[in-house]
Amino acid sequence: MVMKTPERHSTYDVCIVGAGIAGSVLAAQLGKNGLRVLIIEKTLEDQDRIVGELLQPGGVAMLEKMGLGEVLNEVSAQTIVGYGIFKNHERFHLPYNSTEGRIINGRGFRYEKLLDAIRNKLAEISSVDLVCGRVTSIDQRGDQITGVSYIPNDNQEPIKVVVPLTIMSDGCFSSFRKPHVYSESQLTGYFIGLILEGCKLPFPNYGHVIITDKSPFLAYPVGNGQIRVLIDFPYRKAPRLGKNLETYLVDEIGPQVPHELQSAYYEAVESKQIKVMPNHLLPAAPKPEKGLAILGDALNMRHPLTGGGMTVALNDVFLLSEKLKALLSFDDIDAVSVAIKAYYAERSSRIGTINILADALYQVFSHPELKHACFDYLKRGKFYYNGPIDLLSGISSDRNLLLRHFFAVAQFGAMQVMKQEAFPENVRKAYRMVHTASHIITPLLDNENPGMIVKTVLKGSKFLFPEEKAQPQASH
Repeated sequence: MVMKTPERHSTYDVCIVGAGIAGSVLAAQLGKNGLRVLIIEKTLEDQDRIVGELLQPGGVAMLEKMGLGEVLNEVSAQTIVGYGIFKNHERFHLPYNSTEGRIINGRGFRYEKLLDAIRNKLAEISSVDLVCGRVTSIDQRGDQITGVSYIPNDNQEPIKVVVPLTIMSDGCFSSFRKPHVYSESQLTGYFIGLILEGCKLPFPNYGHVIITDKSPFLAYPVGNGQIRVLIDFPYRKAPRLGKNLETYLVDEIGPQVPHELQSAYYEAVESKQIKVMPNHLLPAAPKPEKGLAILGDALNMRHPLTGGGMTVALNDVFLLSEKLKALLSFDDIDAVSVAIKAYYAERSSRIGTINILADALYQVFSHPELKHACFDYLKRGKFYYNGPIDLLSGISSDRNLLLRHFFAVAQFGAMQVMKQEAFPENVRKAYRMVHTASHIITPLLDNENPGMIVKTVLKGSKFLFPEEKAQPQASH
């Protein structure tokens, strides 16, 4: 791609740290509006990532809204029309719903191809400079962020950039996040990634969620003849590449892979082209600092099960760019701060539902009883899956809709238990199911700035379903 080298003393309105998809799309949006943007990335080499390869319909709609929808066609992104759900030998599929008279589909792609296509757009915008370099510090004077210092890759002499606004978009492994947010990133497990070649999905052009004995895994198309498989590894210690991991993938996961994919799956494991990516939970809790905004995974992360991360990042970009484009002058630091606060407030109401759904659904699909209840609830028909598929697709951000279906699943499961088990054990088991559901959703809601009504419901839930006391550990 073409790269422009800025003059040492060029002036900018905005400096963006990180030229991933979120940072690059934001630079394009601001640059098209005439703002002078410097975006710094440590390397422009291809990043062979195993996550960020699925864009839900809500994210596709956002990319189109920002005038970049054509990049998906440039990278041969695969159409995804809904989700297939698998458990043991049962399966069914849930198509996406229409919205405003048309159906917006999701897309699957290789991350590095989409990133290159978006970066190439930056070369066409004269007010945007993309440079390769290592940012060494986010600079501050008093209570105001004043810019960054960085070392260009072709020069060991540091360059100091003074700007009215610095934007951190350096992803899940952000080097600069800690001093600027109140929350801490929590490791929740890992995804093991494989690429399957030369096979067809059971439901063509659908994303696939396979519910297993332990935790779910995913399969979806990312290229012509290529299927990405992401296998959840629900432990805090990373799996080590080698014979033990290959045995685990063959013996533990292989038998639960849909039979249409098994041959290609075993070949992928045998090829040893296995990659591992950590999963994190990071509630959005930015510190109010003048001259600084944070977006994407640098600010907020959720479990990747629902593929919501890219949709969140593009929503961040759209909201932030709209607030900034409305400013008359970047010289008014107070006005810039007001715009940043408005961005944070609005993103919370729009994006919180995606965050809650991702972590709640992962915990439900990993629970020995709730996963069966959820599977049976969704397969009952359109009345039961319409709302959940709108939430999953990122088209709806209705938090009340999420809560209604979440507790409906727990209630449905409890009723099924009551029909099957002998009294009074059935009552205890049904109570435990609703109790577990309550304790899954409560902390996730707390993370997303709940309103007064939801806070009242949460208090009632904590009263009805108190925390169980930990049992004392036996000594050895």
